[in-house]
Amino acid sequence: MSDPYLGEIKIVGSTYAPQGYAVCNGQMMSVAQYSALFSVLGIRFGGNGVTTFGLPNLQAAAPMGAGNGPGLEPRTVGDTSGVASVSLMIAEIPTHDHGLVAAGLNPPNPAQNVAAPTSQAMVGPSNPNMAFSDVTTPAVAFSPLADEPPPPDCDVC
Repeated sequence: MSDPYLGEIKIVGSTYAPQGYAVCNGQMMSVAQYSALFSVLGIRFGGNGVTTFGLPNLQAAAPMGAGNGPGLEPRTVGDTSGVASVSLMIAEIPTHDHGLVAAGLNPPNPAQNVAAPTSQAMVGPSNPNMAFSDVTTPAVAFSPLADEPPPPDCDVC
């Protein structure tokens, strides 16, 4: 993995920051300890600029690039915008459909033949029988190790 750019934001699917990164949760950082990062961010995300500066707070938010486009408002680094949720009306959703693609089982599995789809149905053979099954596979839990942070001496994490 190459070295990150100073001030780079990386979105990861874990509960900890990768080595060399900090969590973008609005926390205050020491100017003395992170002077190079302070020179990039300044106080646009908080802090007093003498002893502390803030990191962006991306909790329940998403990063957006600076600039503007046709019909859009200009945005600068550090701007916040938007709302946490929006309820769409049926008229605001484009019409679309969900195609059904299936393959026959070899050998056929009669247990998958039911008359109508259910919320737990799986696609199965459809000729000459019905195309849905309400037989479900039991849920399998992920390993509890999947969400653990790497060991402190991990150089490749």
